[in-house]
Amino acid sequence: MKRALQAYKRYYQQLRDNSLSWRDFKSLAEKLRREAETTFGEEEALPWPVDEVFGTFINNISKQREEKSLAWIESIENDVLNIGKMSVAEANRLHSKASNPPAILTDEHAIRLSMVVNSIEARLESLALEWLIEKFKELPEASQKKFLETISKDVSVP
Repeated sequence: MKRALQAYKRYYQQLRDNSLSWRDFKSLAEKLRREAETTFGEEEALPWPVDEVFGTFINNISKQREEKSLAWIESIENDVLNIGKMSVAEANRLHSKASNPPAILTDEHAIRLSMVVNSIEARLESLALEWLIEKFKELPEASQKKFLETISKDVSVP
């Protein structure tokens, strides 16, 4: 029983990894379930059936992941409510944050995110010149110099 408890604890910790995408989470859960079945499937004295334990693990952890996904998308949606008042730098930071969602983001929340990103990009497009300047400022100094050299060669002023 002690060996089973230690293994279940290890399996649970591996499944709680929020850097796993939903696909990776499901794949890992199945892999670990098969491993546990191979390791403990023949042991009749085991009071915790593998399928039951993994079902509970998956339901519990999935619920936690969904709650974190919801909290993240709601945070982004709340931030975008003020997009019309944001400076280019603020809108650009929000765009960067929205463009790099956590791996736990659900498909439903990803759809909501695409609408949010569209709103942010619309605001940034209305400030296109300011946004371009902000992106230029983010470049390393060497890249800034190269950009200025390239632009001075390739762009003719009418």
